Amino acid sequence: MKDFETGIWQRVFYGVIAFYGIIVLLTFSEYGITTDEPLHVTYGEHIAQWYGSLFRDHTVFTASNLWLYGGFFDTVIYVLKHVVPMDVYELRHLMCALLGVLGVLGAYKIGALIGGPRAGFLAALFLILTPRYYGHVFNNTKDIPFAVGYLWSLYYLVRSVGALPHLSRDLLWKLGVVLGLTFGIRSSAALLVCYLGLFFGLRYLQVWRFDDVNIARDWRRQILRILGVGVVTYVTVFPFFPYLHLHPVTGVWDSLTAFSKFPEVHYNFFEGQYIASNMLPWYYIPKWLLMTVPEFVMVGLVVGLVCLVVNKTSDWIQAGRTLQIGLLVFAGLFPIVFGVVSHTPLLNGIRHLTFVVPPLVIVSALSVSEGIRILRQVWVLRITGVVVGGAMLSVLFDMVTMHPNQYMYFNRLFGGGLAEAATLYDTDYWNHTYKQGVQWLEENVAPETNASKPVVGSLYKNVVYMIDSTRFGFTREKLHHAHFYLGNAWFDAHKAVPGEVVHTIDVQGVPLLYVIRPDVGKIADPFFDSAPLAYDLLGDALRAEGDLDVALVAYERTLERLAGGFRRVGIDSSGVLHKMGNVLLGLNRYDDALVTFDHIPDKVTFGGSVANNLGTYFIGRKEYGKALPWLKQAVNQNPDFYVASVSLGHLYLRLKDTSRAIEVFRDAAFVHNMHPDHQFELGRLLYDLEQYEDAMICFKRVVGLQYKDVKGLYYLGLAQAALKDYGSARDHFKRAIAFGFRQVDVYQSLGTVYMYLESYEAAAEVYQKGLALKPNGAGMYTMLGVAQMNLKRYDAAEKAFGQAVKIDPEDVNARRHLELVHSIKR
Repeated sequence: MKDFETGIWQRVFYGVIAFYGIIVLLTFSEYGITTDEPLHVTYGEHIAQWYGSLFRDHTVFTASNLWLYGGFFDTVIYVLKHVVPMDVYELRHLMCALLGVLGVLGAYKIGALIGGPRAGFLAALFLILTPRYYGHVFNNTKDIPFAVGYLWSLYYLVRSVGALPHLSRDLLWKLGVVLGLTFGIRSSAALLVCYLGLFFGLRYLQVWRFDDVNIARDWRRQILRILGVGVVTYVTVFPFFPYLHLHPVTGVWDSLTAFSKFPEVHYNFFEGQYIASNMLPWYYIPKWLLMTVPEFVMVGLVVGLVCLVVNKTSDWIQAGRTLQIGLLVFAGLFPIVFGVVSHTPLLNGIRHLTFVVPPLVIVSALSVSEGIRILRQVWVLRITGVVVGGAMLSVLFDMVTMHPNQYMYFNRLFGGGLAEAATLYDTDYWNHTYKQGVQWLEENVAPETNASKPVVGSLYKNVVYMIDSTRFGFTREKLHHAHFYLGNAWFDAHKAVPGEVVHTIDVQGVPLLYVIRPDVGKIADPFFDSAPLAYDLLGDALRAEGDLDVALVAYERTLERLAGGFRRVGIDSSGVLHKMGNVLLGLNRYDDALVTFDHIPDKVTFGGSVANNLGTYFIGRKEYGKALPWLKQAVNQNPDFYVASVSLGHLYLRLKDTSRAIEVFRDAAFVHNMHPDHQFELGRLLYDLEQYEDAMICFKRVVGLQYKDVKGLYYLGLAQAALKDYGSARDHFKRAIAFGFRQVDVYQSLGTVYMYLESYEAAAEVYQKGLALKPNGAGMYTMLGVAQMNLKRYDAAEKAFGQAVKIDPEDVNARRHLELVHSIKR
């Protein structure tokens, strides 16, 4: 009978997960491109460059902060996109969704392992019907891969705890590989290592105290096997975490530290206010969980507590199964408690803690399954069944009506449903609804009959990856001149550009994205007039068009609507005052600008920028003496302010103080040593100042960070040639050419270096290649002739000099060499 029941639950599970997989395949393309996805596409490419360059191209560490993450998922996508004929973003969404299916399988495996196939089936079903999980699996390629890795790591940890003290090599290998792949997504997998140590220790203590097993007999073997898990984990993660290649010992710790004290401040819409990520109230995480976990999960957790009270046994502490459940509960609750206590910066609801939801859902399912077993009263079972079943049907209704926006789900018990929660909390923080807006445009806007295409504007830059470029243009700049504007309700982007609202994307009656036909004349409409962002963007547009007086009025109205320094992404009172000050400088109202700048509340952020703008203002007026103290102040206030450093260096050059200029450029090169573009520009400045050794250091950094940077290679060669290191210069010129640098100057420079090295044959060959690019290069013909003369090929030399004179009859050098060849031949 038991085997029969087991078979039924397994078959039901197979049917459910197959149905879920079919839904995934049918709907994965309906989900939008999320905020950070292009960065992760690029991250995969940079990891490939890192390997392809044999660890010489350091772009992966300079392009963004993604070195904090492992690159397992992004690397796999990079490889697959060269094999699978799909758009890279749809490929990412499909693979992420399939990982979501794998997560459901993991939930079943854990549930079945601890509570049998019925519990496994409920765990899988509960997870599928958790909207925040379901919605995220389609396009959250940061948090879902980690959540799935976390879940499967827990599965093998739970198995291992149950198997102790007899751990098979097969189990340890699997645990190590899964832990490594999870680390290969995010270093937060270190939590799992802590769980391993804690619960293995508790299990050994339990076995030693209650099971009368002599664990001391083979402790060496067990320790070696557990250490082996660490080795397998490290070996698995190493290929996918480039930062470990540079810092093999401290890399994971560096990443963890950076995450726990993330320097970038982001803003969350929470309880009707925009709150900085480093200023969130202690209950931020628990409240988000209470609002977004389905009610049936909460009921299940309550049932679990009831079962714990009803099922009192004297030997509970001895049960390995109890310890397994404890591990699962701990894995769901500890990150939440740690986040609350440590004040870990968070954003986008609890997106970064998505991984705690599946363990809690599984515990809920286990509790319901256990309740069915031990709560014998029929009426109790019926009430529980009705409550849980009704809550599941309610959630299923929400998921269907919200499609494809399930990740914005709020429960009714604590969140009040989407309609109520949308007025107080973040909804479309992932910018998911833009794809639906794009699809509406493509379905409802007829193609233009003339050659021009309708232009769609949006503050969300990733619209460019979603829109049909054969039918529509896209802009992020001249939004007021676009034919249509797309803006979602996140940070009031939908009120940024006034005009006629032609369509909205509604989810359960809540408009979340607006399609607007821009019309500046409608800015007085109360809908737009109340929005500071609308006036701020209008001010930016007017300023760009040179209408400074009207731009100033727009910024003043922005301030009026930013009561109390109200903060939003990209706009606050400090930022607006900064813009106003710059406009006043443009109007030559220096005293008014100073007063405006003085009113900026955030002088830490804007102090250096204000000083730089004032210095630049005086440079424009050629009042260099007045500009100097301001630019010095800008650099002192913010040594990382690259533009200010360069401006100060140029100012010293104007003041004929070359030594000070060189000192400033050297300091800037040291501070910005991980920025290849900055290093190149500073190297050029130092090279022009004949500071060849300093310039060479800059160009070496450029090539060290991006070994295929052909301009860096070329100028490194020039600096080395100026220092008479002709052999190194030759090598770098050749590398620049090998990597595709086709400027004629590099051939001329390489030929000249060969001449200094007395390699006249090679010089002649290089000059001929240069002339193939620039046939009218008189100077190149002259140098070719000199090379031929050194090879005693006087006829060829005569021909080359003759061609130089033909191109440029005034070329004295060519005429002199031509006469010399004639005299030799005579």
